[in-house]
Amino acid sequence: MADPTSPTTNTPPIPSGSTAPTSLGSGSQTQRQGSSAGSAASSVDTTNPFRQGFPNPLRPLPQANFIVDAKDAESIGWWEPIQAAAMGYMKARGIAWNTVTLINRRNPRHEPSPNDLTILITAFHDAASDSWYLMLQDLQAYLQDRGLTHLRVEIMDDRFARMPDHFIVESAHPLVYAWPGICDRIIRALGPAPWFTLTAIRRGINKIPENNPITVLITSPDPPSLYPIVASIESICEDANFVLKVEILEESGLFAMDNPGEVTLDSSSFANPISMGSSVSSKSVQDSSGTIGGGIVLSKGKFRVRTGVTNFHVMRTKSFPQMYVDSGLRPEQSFDVNVQAVVPSNQDYRFNLGNQQSFLENAIERPLAIAREEQDEKRIQLFESRKQTHCQLINELQTFNRDAGNLWAASGFRIHPQNRFGIDWALIKLPEHRPTRNILPTDAEFLALGAAELTNELSIANMKLEEWSSENVKAGEVVFKRGRTTGLTIGQFNSINPRVHLDGKICSAWQVVGQRGKPFCRKGDSGSFVIDSVGRWCALIFASPYEDIGDAYVLPVDILVADIESTTGGTVSLP
Repeated sequence: MADPTSPTTNTPPIPSGSTAPTSLGSGSQTQRQGSSAGSAASSVDTTNPFRQGFPNPLRPLPQANFIVDAKDAESIGWWEPIQAAAMGYMKARGIAWNTVTLINRRNPRHEPSPNDLTILITAFHDAASDSWYLMLQDLQAYLQDRGLTHLRVEIMDDRFARMPDHFIVESAHPLVYAWPGICDRIIRALGPAPWFTLTAIRRGINKIPENNPITVLITSPDPPSLYPIVASIESICEDANFVLKVEILEESGLFAMDNPGEVTLDSSSFANPISMGSSVSSKSVQDSSGTIGGGIVLSKGKFRVRTGVTNFHVMRTKSFPQMYVDSGLRPEQSFDVNVQAVVPSNQDYRFNLGNQQSFLENAIERPLAIAREEQDEKRIQLFESRKQTHCQLINELQTFNRDAGNLWAASGFRIHPQNRFGIDWALIKLPEHRPTRNILPTDAEFLALGAAELTNELSIANMKLEEWSSENVKAGEVVFKRGRTTGLTIGQFNSINPRVHLDGKICSAWQVVGQRGKPFCRKGDSGSFVIDSVGRWCALIFASPYEDIGDAYVLPVDILVADIESTTGGTVSLP
């Protein structure tokens, strides 16, 4: 297509500096997302009709915008003609646009890169037209003619271009019965390529779940190494009479525990009874946190041990012997590892103590100093009283005994020999002064979640956890959990059982999907108890591979309890 703006062909040289467009290397490739065949054959990514661009595939959401440094912006002499060309092409294609900007755009979790420089266009999308695609082809040809092939370009409709939500695949869908065979073939196709999880889920932005396409979703630390396999995966699905999207998301790990964000704890976290969802870590670990889901009792004859339940990966230390990782840790072997637990975790203790000390300094001591300078006796008395109360609170935090016993038994990373479920649990032998309280949420807490039609499906009759069972759990059933990071959340069981790479072993799990775009769990929620709609403990969270989505991969409680009893030689009951 002819250039509608006729910008000068003598484009100024590309300036040096951190924001200059340079060749796309492997460093930036790892941040990008695979897409289905509909767009893979094109240099323009049209997988999401409301967010298109090049190079194909676009980097996966979330993407945050960062300013172009003023010094660098002044040296980008080629920007104005490009901006004029983009506006001209949109006018020629009849696109109603809002903004055309040059921005550094990247995943907020990633370090800055010269490859972040992006032409970002916001415009209205006409679903009946291919004007966006044609305009992008025009602009791409323009950039190629001028040697600016390394610039990224995105056009998006702000009304719809957002992170896709996850919805369960309904139990009656024929894919549910075909999935085990399809899944096995996909795993063979993946071969040695690095991946964490493989599942099928409805994924999209439509509020009606069934209107979102079923997507084969794979997480990997290195998506580009999987891109050549996408076409084979699509063929596997087509051979089984299913036309499915295939997406590959970059994730750094499998577990929802490593380096979680900081959280503000309430006063109950610094109390001797340990509540469901409490923060926990090994005493020697400073920058990680997990969750104590709740408590159980192990009995053998007259011998009874009260323990808190979490994941093995939460309590595993760097020096943990590999023999126990592979085979599990029995109670009589716990002295060999001598792993101590603290509740709350070291990370959360430091953060919350620091918050209180900062509040004392900025909100109390500084106003008190001003009041003294002004000799305002009334305000002096007020802030002196507040200082005394707050200093007492800080002293209570500093002197609180966080010791929560020692690692007593653990699964290591193992695979169940019959059903191939991944096994990941740990038991912490609790001291007498720190009992567990398996108290369920109140009606008021559920109502505060703001999902009345879902919470109405919950019929929790007792305030205390009294039984467990995963036998009667159904796909689509509403469940809840209380975790260290996200607190009380609601989700639903997916009908598709995902596959997980657990410490080099491929295993199965159940998947719980959050509701209304809200995550079911985040980093730090590992070890949470999942409770079904009638108040029974039905599963244990052990993985959350989607950092920006928040689905949970869980172990059914019947398998968990049987493995605990087999490993410890005791009988499980609830306190």
